[in-house]
Amino acid sequence: MTTAALESFAPWDPRTYQQGSGASQQLQQHSQMPSEVKVREEDTNRSGLFETGFPYANLPPLVSTFTFAQDSGNCNSKFMRSTLYKVPKTDAIMKETQLPFAVVITPFAELNIYEVCQQEIKEPPVLDFGPQEPIRCHRCRAYLCPFMEIGERSFRCGFCDTFNQFETADFTDFKNRPDLRLGVFDLVATNEYCKHGRAPKEPAFLIMIDVSNNSFSIGMLPLLCHNLEKILRNLPREADQIESSIRVGLATFDKAVHFYDISSASPKMLVVCKQQYLLTIPKYTFSADFQEPFVPMVDGLLLPYSEALPGLRAALAEIPKIFSQSRTTETILQPVVQAGLDALKCADRAGKLIVFSTVLPTYDAPGKLKAKNDRSLLGTDKEKRALVPQEDSYTKLGEQCVKSGVTVDLFLFPNGFIDVATIGQLSAVTGGSIFKFQNFSAQKDGIRMLYELQRHVSKKIAFDCIARVRTSTGIRPITFTGSFHMENSTDLEFATIDENKAFLTEIEHDDTLKDSAALIQTAVLYTSMTGQRRLRILNMCLPVTSDYHQVYRLADPEALTAFMLKQAVQLYRDKGSAEMKKSLSSRCAQILATYREKCSEGAPPSQLILPESLKLMPLYVNSILKNDAISGGSEMTVDDKVWQMELIRGMRTEDVMPFIYPRVMPISDLQMNEKEELKELPKLVRASADFLDKTKAYLIDNGVVLFVWVGAACPRTWVQDVFGVGATNQIDTESGLIPEKDNAHSRALRRVIQLLPRGIRQRKKIVVFEKSKLEPRMKTCLVEDGSGAAKSYVDYLVEIHRKIRNLVS
Repeated sequence: MTTAALESFAPWDPRTYQQGSGASQQLQQHSQMPSEVKVREEDTNRSGLFETGFPYANLPPLVSTFTFAQDSGNCNSKFMRSTLYKVPKTDAIMKETQLPFAVVITPFAELNIYEVCQQEIKEPPVLDFGPQEPIRCHRCRAYLCPFMEIGERSFRCGFCDTFNQFETADFTDFKNRPDLRLGVFDLVATNEYCKHGRAPKEPAFLIMIDVSNNSFSIGMLPLLCHNLEKILRNLPREADQIESSIRVGLATFDKAVHFYDISSASPKMLVVCKQQYLLTIPKYTFSADFQEPFVPMVDGLLLPYSEALPGLRAALAEIPKIFSQSRTTETILQPVVQAGLDALKCADRAGKLIVFSTVLPTYDAPGKLKAKNDRSLLGTDKEKRALVPQEDSYTKLGEQCVKSGVTVDLFLFPNGFIDVATIGQLSAVTGGSIFKFQNFSAQKDGIRMLYELQRHVSKKIAFDCIARVRTSTGIRPITFTGSFHMENSTDLEFATIDENKAFLTEIEHDDTLKDSAALIQTAVLYTSMTGQRRLRILNMCLPVTSDYHQVYRLADPEALTAFMLKQAVQLYRDKGSAEMKKSLSSRCAQILATYREKCSEGAPPSQLILPESLKLMPLYVNSILKNDAISGGSEMTVDDKVWQMELIRGMRTEDVMPFIYPRVMPISDLQMNEKEELKELPKLVRASADFLDKTKAYLIDNGVVLFVWVGAACPRTWVQDVFGVGATNQIDTESGLIPEKDNAHSRALRRVIQLLPRGIRQRKKIVVFEKSKLEPRMKTCLVEDGSGAAKSYVDYLVEIHRKIRNLVS
C-alpha cells in the first residue's frame, strides 16, 4: 500500500453505521467522519504570509484562513483560484478522474490591508508606457508577463511558443518592469483600446426611485430620501483621490419617469409620461413622450457629488412632499430602464442604474408583466416552468445596456410576486446585483437596507468591461458562468465588475500537454473609476503531471465546491432537479472511485478511502443538493428561489463556502466587560443539531441570513441580559433586532457579530428559540442533518461509498 493511500484513510468505516441509532451513537458516528470544522482549524497553521509562488502557483490556504499574499509572479488566489494546482498531462486522466479543471476569477477582488503586490503598495500597480501599445504576442495576443522568455531583442511567448521581436522603443530596462515580475498588474490602454478611438468620460450612477403609493405605505421612499445624501458620500474613489470622480443623477418613477436637474439649489423636474402635454407648475416642468422615452436633460442631470449636493439635497427634501398624496399603485419598469439608459448614452458615460422598485410592473406599457402563482410547481417535475422569464424583452434591454457599458442594479421591496425570473435578467446580463427585501418594513428592515446600499455604492468597481481568458497550447476555456453577455465564444462583456463579483471558466484539453507548465491569463479591458481606459492582467502558471497522486494531492476543495455549486444551478435550469442530482452524485462518486483505484491499491474493499484534499467532498456535494436554491419546494416563493439562483451566479469562492456549510458558534458563554476587547470569533461547532446544546445560544451564519438560536434551557441571566425578558418564549422574534444593552453578555454578542467576515449580503438577523415556529427554517442551515427526502451527511456518505464500490468492482 502506498504512503499516499495510508495518509488518506478516512477514520470511519461504513460497516459501523446503523440507521435509527440513538443520540450517543450518532455523535460517535459524527466524530468518526471527516469534520469541516477540524479541517478549517488545522488549516490555520498556514495563516500569515502566503507567497503565491514562481514559476508555479502554490496551492492557497482555505478562504477561512487569514493570510496576506505576496505576489511572486503568480497572481493572488483572490483574483484567480484553480480547482487543480497540478494539471493532468492528458485528457484521458481528466476523463478518468472526472475532476473539473476550472478557474474562479474575481478580477477586481478586494485585498486586505496586509497584502503586498509591489513594494508594499496595496493595489495592483498601474503601468503607463505612454503612447506605446501594450506588448503582446503577435500570434496568440497574450500580454507580456512573467512567463515569457526574454531574449536580447525578442521574447518567446509562453502561451504559443512564438518568437516576437521587440520594437526599438520597447527594449528598455526589462529587468525592472513590473509586468515581468508580478502576477497581476494594470496597463493604461492607448486610444486603440477605446470606443471610437477616444478616451471615455467619468462614469455615473443614476438613482431611479419608485414614488408610487406602495413606496410610501412601506416607508421605503421617505427613508431613502432622508438618507441618500449621506450614503452617496461613500462613492468609490482611487487611492490617491480625495473625492470620487463618479457622477450622480436622480430620477423617480410611477406611471411616468421624472428626471431632476440638480445643478442648483432650486432643482427642476422633467417628466416622461404617456399623455402628450406640457404642464408647468412652480419650480417644476413636466413634458412627455412615453412610447419612445427620451432624455429630457443632459446638463444638470449627472454631476460630481460636491456640485450636485445642494440640488440633490433640495430634490430629496421635496420628493416625499410632491408624491405624498399619490394614489398610483401600478407602475412601469422597462421604460424606466430604457430612459435611464438613454440618459447615460446621451451623456456619453458608462455607469449604473440603481433602481428601487416595489411592485410587479403591471401598468399598460412596454414590459408589462402578469401576476402568476407558480409556487405549487416548486419541488415538482414542472418547476422549470416557474423559473423562466415570462418574455425576452427584459433580456434584450439588458443586452442594449451592456453595449453602452450600463449596469442595472435592482433593489426590490415586494409584498407579493414581482417576477425576479423576468426582471432579474436586467441584472444577470449586465453584471448587476439584485437586492430583495420581501415584506419590507422601514422600522424592521430600514437599517439593513441602508447599510446594504451604502456598502454597494462604495465598492471598488470597473466599468464597460470586456474579459478574455487565454491558455497555453493544448488546453482551452470551453464554458463560462457568471453575470455577463457573450456574442462570440471568447469575449465576455460586463457593463460593470465590482470587487465582489466572480465568473468561472471550465478548461479542457485539446491535446496531450507537451510543456511542463500550463498557463492561464485573464485580460480585462475596462474603464476605471476616474474614466481611464485600462487593462487588468492576471497570470497563473500550473505544473503538468501524469501522476494521479499529485493531481489529487493538489486539488483545491473550495474552488471545486464553487464549480460544483454553479454547475448544479446550471444543470437544474437546463435539465431539472432529478437529472442534476444524479449528475452531481455520479461525478462525486467517480472522482473518489478513481482515487480509490489509482492511489490506494491493496486496501480492504469495505474501507472508505478519501483523498486528503477532497475528504469533505461528499459533505459539500450533499450540502449543495440540499441548498434552497436547488431543492427548495413550495415552502419558499418562486421569487426567493430565483433570487438565490441569481445570487450564486456571481459568487466568489469566499462567499460560496459559508453559503454551503454555514458557520455555527456558541455565544452564550462569552462576556465582554466595558474596557475589554474581543478579537476572535468563538470556536465553531459542526452544523448539526447533535452539536447544539440546549443550555446554550448559538450564531448560525451563511453570509445571507444570521440566526441567533436560543436553547430551551439557556440560562435566564443570559436571556435577560441580551433580550430584556425572563424566558426564551418571551423573546421578540418578529422585529429581527438585537437590543443594545449595557452589559457583558450583550456587548459580547454584538461584538461577535461585528467580527464575522463580510457576507455576500448585509445579513438579515432572525432570532429563534428552541421549538419555535421559525426553527425549521434555521435547521436548513444544519447541513449535516437529514430532513424529509434530503439525506444526512452519514446517509449520503454511505450512498457514495456504495457507488464507489460498484464503480471499482
